[in-house]
Amino acid sequence: MNAFEDEMLEAIDVSNNLLSKLPVEMVSLGLLSTLNASKNRIEELPKEMGKLTALVQLDLQQNKLDILPPT
Repeated sequence: MNAFEDEMLEAIDVSNNLLSKLPVEMVSLGLLSTLNASKNRIEELPKEMGKLTALVQLDLQQNKLDILPPT
């Protein structure tokens, strides 16, 4: 099962995984309220991140981000 098919998912922790990007499919998680993607190698966020309207806690510390997408 693909984790992004579970539309009821409310929290994801993908910290410490050497990720270079977050999958755009994540925007289908309409109930996602907590995302921890800290301590990776993420350089940019998908512009679709603004569609995660339930997101209230986002941890992106210790990544390689220079700019954030507009809301």
